[in-house]
Amino acid sequence: MQRTHWVLVVAAASTVATGVAAADTIHVPGDLPTIQAAVDFAQAGDTVLVADGMWTGAGNRDVNLHGVDIVVRSANGPEGCIIDCQGTVANPHRAFLIDSGQTRATLIQGFTIRRGATSAGAVADEFNGGAIRILSSSPTIRGCVFEDNACGCWGGALYAGHGGAPLVTECVFADNYSDDDGGGAFSWDGAHLEITSCLFVNNMARVTGGAVTAFDVITLRNVTIVGSSAPYGQGVYAFYGEISNSILWGNGQVPVDGGVPVRYSLVQGGYTGVGNIDLPPRFTLDGYHLRLDSPAINAADPAFVPPSEERDIDGQPRRFMGRVDMGADEYYVGASRAR
Repeated sequence: MQRTHWVLVVAAASTVATGVAAADTIHVPGDLPTIQAAVDFAQAGDTVLVADGMWTGAGNRDVNLHGVDIVVRSANGPEGCIIDCQGTVANPHRAFLIDSGQTRATLIQGFTIRRGATSAGAVADEFNGGAIRILSSSPTIRGCVFEDNACGCWGGALYAGHGGAPLVTECVFADNYSDDDGGGAFSWDGAHLEITSCLFVNNMARVTGGAVTAFDVITLRNVTIVGSSAPYGQGVYAFYGEISNSILWGNGQVPVDGGVPVRYSLVQGGYTGVGNIDLPPRFTLDGYHLRLDSPAINAADPAFVPPSEERDIDGQPRRFMGRVDMGADEYYVGASRAR
């Protein structure tokens, strides 16, 4: 099968450390040979900078951040920096475990994470989150590509549970699978997950939420969900929170289920809520960028003022002209994209 070539623009991360005289940058493999070794050496406010390459095996998967707020990012973005977890049901491995109360100052940025997997089973945390498992923490996950990850229960690629408020932004979730709920991502039990400017494509769950399932409050803003499948909520299955400024297209007859409010979004088949539309999004040939004639352009919430640091899936500022666009992509005149 020919793989889509995801190219994300990842801006250099700046780290401000409170109470630390100077934040250090630890290079992998220049200073230490594995990601885990560098994380173990790092102190609050430090940056672990990972060189291009295929990272796998002991020390480069199942990386535990141990409760310290640090930045772990690739040197040049996800295209060249790949964590291959090589996980299977019989031999499970993830990329990262974030489970000790980290704040949004903890940043995972600019990796392609593939083939993470949990063992088979239900409910217990060991069966959840094929690529990243977040417990009682609020990290920021930015500019990553999650592909071909799977879980036994909840969150084929990403799982958040037991409190916290993680932010996932400018990421691609492609071809991930859950044997229960949330093919791409899942949250519950007080974990208030926020997902912005992300693309979900061809994710699948065996029960609910082909792309995303949430059993607690969730915020989905400027996401694009296409080609996802599940028996209940082919795109999203959620009860509380809000979907806004988003596009759900090509996900089956019930793209949203569970009763979560939806506003200023393009939903195939229609969905009750202010500002929602049911019109073909008119994507370019890549299936998620907007054409000039897309009805999603300048159609998001007119009252929404994006934070100055917020970017779209290409790393471009969130608002180009007039109102913000619906979906993960903000249309820019003259931007290079497939037609």
